[in-house]
Amino acid sequence: SFFIEEVLTSLIAAGDIFYRNGDWDRKPLGEFSIPRSVQDAVLQRAERLTEAARGLLRLAAVIGRRFDFSLLQTLTQLDERQLIELLKELIAGGLLIEDTNDRFACRHALTRQTIYAGLLARERRTMHQAIADALERHVVAPDSYLTDLAHHFYQAGGWEQTLAYAQRAGERAMTLYAPRAAIEQLSHALEAARQLRIPAPAAVVRRRAQAYEWIGEFQAAERDYAAALEQARAADDQETEWQTLHDLGMLWTGREFEHSRDYYQQALDLARAIDQPAMLGHSLNRLGNWHANADQPKEGQRFHDEALSIFQLRGDERGVAATLDLLGITAIMDSDLARAVDCYRQAVKRWEALDQRRELASSLGALAVCGGILHGNTVMAAIPSTEAVREAERGWALAAEIGWRGGESFVQTILGSHLGMRGEYGRALTLVQSAHSIASEIDHRAWIAQAQHVLGGLYLDLLALPEAIEQLEDAFAVARELGSLYRLRSVAGLLASAWIADNQLARAERALDDVLDQDAPFETLGQRPCWHARAELALAREEPDLALTIADRLMATTRNTAGDGQSAVPRLALLRGNALAGLGRPADAERAFRAAIDCSGSQGTRPVLWRAHLALGQLCLGQRRSDDAEPELRAAQAIIQSLADSIDVAAVRDAFLLRAASLLPRPYSGLLHRPAEPTTSALSAREQEVATLIAQGKTNGEIADALFVSKRTIETHVGSILSKLGYTTRAQIIAWVLAAGSVNSSTDGTA
Repeated sequence: SFFIEEVLTSLIAAGDIFYRNGDWDRKPLGEFSIPRSVQDAVLQRAERLTEAARGLLRLAAVIGRRFDFSLLQTLTQLDERQLIELLKELIAGGLLIEDTNDRFACRHALTRQTIYAGLLARERRTMHQAIADALERHVVAPDSYLTDLAHHFYQAGGWEQTLAYAQRAGERAMTLYAPRAAIEQLSHALEAARQLRIPAPAAVVRRRAQAYEWIGEFQAAERDYAAALEQARAADDQETEWQTLHDLGMLWTGREFEHSRDYYQQALDLARAIDQPAMLGHSLNRLGNWHANADQPKEGQRFHDEALSIFQLRGDERGVAATLDLLGITAIMDSDLARAVDCYRQAVKRWEALDQRRELASSLGALAVCGGILHGNTVMAAIPSTEAVREAERGWALAAEIGWRGGESFVQTILGSHLGMRGEYGRALTLVQSAHSIASEIDHRAWIAQAQHVLGGLYLDLLALPEAIEQLEDAFAVARELGSLYRLRSVAGLLASAWIADNQLARAERALDDVLDQDAPFETLGQRPCWHARAELALAREEPDLALTIADRLMATTRNTAGDGQSAVPRLALLRGNALAGLGRPADAERAFRAAIDCSGSQGTRPVLWRAHLALGQLCLGQRRSDDAEPELRAAQAIIQSLADSIDVAAVRDAFLLRAASLLPRPYSGLLHRPAEPTTSALSAREQEVATLIAQGKTNGEIADALFVSKRTIETHVGSILSKLGYTTRAQIIAWVLAAGSVNSSTDGTA
């Protein structure tokens, strides 16, 4: 459209198209002088300007897209009347526009690029230098022009000024949550140092590494951190050395915990050697978190408690907030969600007061865990579900707002896990598949494992065993690479449950023995899923007495229960009922099943609710109590149907209904309704476009360009498509599109 507009404007200016007698007319086509490109159209217009106006246009192109009247006047030394006349000429020629009062802009970026490209390199440098000098002399608030000053000095080759201004502009971009802009400015500062033949400032290299880490560029971040560490040690800059060791530990936490510990220990030793309490506190926190991930939360808490005392004594609010956040994580891993809630609520208040949005997003996501998550179903939730969803969505929005990709993945997974626990499978799958896509894109292995873990739990809950096992086996492999015993155990427990459901009992036993000793306690969030799976294994092997012993131990070690039926953990109550039924104690089993129904009903955990109704109905049938069995079985059937109807996902929905039907007695299984196979109507019009472009082999970035939207929007569409169709890979989408006949081989993909 810009090209068409330029061509028409150029033809009008040349007199080839003209307005006469109330209508538009034209010269004969053979007399037209049609520009071959946008650049030609712009240059043709520029040729019709006076020499003074062309000079002003060249200056404006070097200044940038927008510029102030006062700056133009300073540079041109023209009086106000002369400058206004020239600006009017440029506006009339369709090359400039008046943006706001006393502020003007090139009408289009291509206009500026065309004029700028026509200048000789020496001309550009001279003009950039003049603009930079004018800005430095005449602006009232230089900090408002840091980016402009850095840019013009960089283009002019003024390296000393570039180093100073670009470093400050990069810092400002980081405070404004603009990591990509920070990378550009800090790179210019480092290039200036190279041109000046001075060592790259360690603080600048480290700051760029942080920006790279922010957007998920691991290799670039690791390279810069290593360079910053070398520079800091060479300069005997112990503060930057400690900061960089700390940063490297944080970076490697997403990939390999043992490697991160080495950096944390070095940072702790340095903090003690130079007697810096604040550094010591942060180092204690990182090692405390390492112990929590090693499934040693009580050991981790000791480190955090020491750090908290240091920060409180110093009145360091940021340090206190960071420690409370990590104490919250430790409490979650210690299965004490009520304590975690207290820590996170305090941390959130402090992050809000400090306007630390990245940290706030993380704390809000973790706070949502305390409302219960799918794979943490052996503990007692500590906040209402509505609060968990609200805080997770707030954290997700914050992470997206500041461009923190890892944070988006982290919070989306938590939100999806919580919704899955409530049986909101459709949205849960969409969120977690999107989270997995982001984590894979930035190669954050901890979040990859987390997303696969939750996806496996969702598929297991939906009785889609092959999909569940595939996801959980992948998560288990990644968790082993990471070296986090907590994550390894929590995944192993769920993977063992999937194998048990698939009658692969020996594999389940080997996995559990590999990560948890037979005499291990029942305390942590890593240990408890493994013990829950051991109880399921005992039931599968017809050892209900062992299953009951484990169930009773799990219930006895559950924190924050009031002892009434409604404050119990739903899955544990159901597990205990199944063990009692296996022991031939129907009255006790019925009480346990009714407790499971009460607590799952009050807590909104519908996936457990239908299983508890089914178990009680089957128990009643076994006692020939058909009248008592009927309402339970009908309740189970109705909940199954409501869960299925809420999922616009054909393959997953049908697998769920088929497996659920096989568990229900015949009269009730026949009442389940299975919708038709998905057609293109299963997707929105935009999703069909995206699916078609996927089938043409296009990447997310190429699809975003073709549809004129952001790459993030396409990622969301892809996650929704996978969810609605019940698929896990792009190859399945391609096969579905081909089967539906939706790919037009002549389509160029430009929508």
